[in-house]
Amino acid sequence: HFLVQVSTDNGATWEAQAIHLPETVFTLETASMLNTTQALVRVLATDGLNTASAVAGPFTIANPVGVDYVSPAPDATNINVDQPLYAGFRAALDPTTVNSATFTLSGGPYGTVRGFIRYDDESREATFIPQTRLAYNTTYTAHVDAAIRTLDGAPLAAGATWSFTTEPDVSPPRPSLLSP
Repeated sequence: HFLVQVSTDNGATWEAQAIHLPETVFTLETASMLNTTQALVRVLATDGLNTASAVAGPFTIANPVGVDYVSPAPDATNINVDQPLYAGFRAALDPTTVNSATFTLSGGPYGTVRGFIRYDDESREATFIPQTRLAYNTTYTAHVDAAIRTLDGAPLAAGATWSFTTEPDVSPPRPSLLSP
């Protein structure tokens, strides 16, 4: 059996990619890994009593910079009407390019939803906080534009567009007082 591990920091840390692999062929998917010029691959082989290992590299991982994840998830339903939106990125961004023109939300009774946009350098995450509560049981479309740039000025390889639907209004009806 084989164990395949990858290090993206020249061997300081290792992450298992395949455990108890019975075959001698393995395709390593790097799309979710950080870009680096110091990637190493380590293969450990065991027969149950003896273990041997081999390390190969360094290799370069050069994935295009793009949106790694979004929240709410695409096509999610029952999203809280007060929920902020998040978009995570593979590389550090130029915070001046993350703004109301490059992170947008549309739909509902207002058309374009106004919001506050914040970018956190440490987590490489942009947050869109709607200025008003979203409408209940409504589909919204969020968009992160490819015009956002990394710190070295490179544009995103692609933006991201996704939709989600807010929760239904389950609050009881409010009585109205009518006077003659």
